[in-house]
Amino acid sequence: MPVNIPPFQFSNIVFDGFHDAISKGYVSFEQAEVSLQIFRGQACNFPFVVIDPTIGLDIFRRKRPFLLLSILTFAAQSNLALQQKLETELKESLSRRLIVEGEKSLDLLQGLLVYLNWYHFHFDPARQQLYPLLQMANSVALELGLDRPVRQQLPINLASLVPELLIKSRLPIEEVEGRRALLGCYCLSSSMCFTMRKPNNLPHSAYISACGELLAGIGAAESDALLPICVHLQRLQEDINQSFRYNRADQQGELDSEKIETLCIKFEQQIEQSRSAFPPEIWNNAKVVSSYHAIKIYAREIGFHAQPPSAFSVPTPGSGPPWYISPARHNSLLGCLEATTEYLDHLLSLSTSNILGFTTPDLLRLLYAVLVLGRFSNGVDAPLLDANLLRTVANLRYYLESLAAKFRDVLATIHNPSEHYLVYLRRLVEDSKRWYTPALPGPPTFREDLFSPDPMQMTQKALPTGQDNCLDVPGGLAGRPDFVSAWDKPAASSDPSDLFIKWGDTGTG
Repeated sequence: MPVNIPPFQFSNIVFDGFHDAISKGYVSFEQAEVSLQIFRGQACNFPFVVIDPTIGLDIFRRKRPFLLLSILTFAAQSNLALQQKLETELKESLSRRLIVEGEKSLDLLQGLLVYLNWYHFHFDPARQQLYPLLQMANSVALELGLDRPVRQQLPINLASLVPELLIKSRLPIEEVEGRRALLGCYCLSSSMCFTMRKPNNLPHSAYISACGELLAGIGAAESDALLPICVHLQRLQEDINQSFRYNRADQQGELDSEKIETLCIKFEQQIEQSRSAFPPEIWNNAKVVSSYHAIKIYAREIGFHAQPPSAFSVPTPGSGPPWYISPARHNSLLGCLEATTEYLDHLLSLSTSNILGFTTPDLLRLLYAVLVLGRFSNGVDAPLLDANLLRTVANLRYYLESLAAKFRDVLATIHNPSEHYLVYLRRLVEDSKRWYTPALPGPPTFREDLFSPDPMQMTQKALPTGQDNCLDVPGGLAGRPDFVSAWDKPAASSDPSDLFIKWGDTGTG
């Protein structure tokens, strides 16, 4: 007859046969249980890894040790010293199991996705590995065969999902988790890679969409309803990136004005159709709304990608105006400015809990929007638009000060805010005003609506053609407690996302 002997404890160390953060005394059993509860509350922000509330801590330690370690690391955000210790443990475990031992498992993949989704907790410009880790997660998913159906495709028609238990019996829990992880890889990597202007090794496929629809139809978890929405938005962003070649700006060449205008109309229609097609309750999810507004900016960013025609160029008979001076381009710029202010207004309206629930994709979207607004404030080379009026409408000073105040108010609700990453994000926003000092003459006295008039009715005064200023990654980007604000003036660029290009290249690990 077996006898259950309690584990022998000495100080914080637990001798129970495991070699994890609990047995090493980093966290207690009670802290680990609380960490799991905290993570379960993040399902609306991260529906790609779901924890069954009926699974106990002991099962996690035996069956999902790396996922557990990643969750413990995420939940330790209020204790920087502990979080750094756990992250070191996580990286050592990942290196040993994945690199040295060549392990490929769902446990590793799920833990890696959790780590990447909150990577901003650990961001260090000198040693960050965000892009390589994204591609590593995709590679694990592909080697596990998660991108391929393991059996004949199940029906995704909601009417065919009755009785529900019958369908659930055909889809084991491991397969449900694997499909969620595949969707997590796609949504995380596509979102962050496109923002950083990096190639993504996991493109959209019909199977990815089918997985999202199937999981939402089964409804094994309430958050599964978000999966097809997330996939749809990321597929739309992927289509925009492929059409406008944002991540291959050096290969854009001379843009065809008529083709770009057709694509702009197409994407505007798809964005509007998405808004009407999503269930009404989806719009209560702050993450979905933020993603939607950010994609509107992304679709209209093409207006920045234009070069003055050569003085020696000869127009083709019957062709329209070059993209640089076309009304479609100026409409795109006006729409981009409108979408950017809409996004920032939405973000400023978020609750404290929504701000504290930010993920790494959320922060990348925020920084992207600020960069775009900064481009308008520094002056846009658009002959049919008034640069001073654009600068006034962009209202950069207002948004930078409002963001700093928003983060300050959120930090006031935290018990020990000095080590929270929002301290450094607030400092980043405040110091950004130094970069834009020439573009910030003073508080604006009014807000004008530039979004209704036809660009051809705007001032015909041509703006001087020259280099466009854009944010670039400073050497001391805020992200760690030892951050020192000593930034250079932004480098010249026509792409609002050059910051992310360098961020993706920063550090070799």
